[in-house]
Amino acid sequence: EETDALSIVVSEEDGMISLVREGKITRDVDAATLRTTLQRLLVE
Repeated sequence: EETDALSIVVSEEDGMISLVREGKITRDVDAATLRTTLQRLLVE
């Protein structure tokens, strides 16, 4: 199945944030990038 979901993954060990969308993972996302990505996706 296909979905338009976005998953936010936070490492319990080191706090590293990763984003998963459309089968692709983006690792080590900083707070500014996370905010910008969420704002952009919410407007789509």
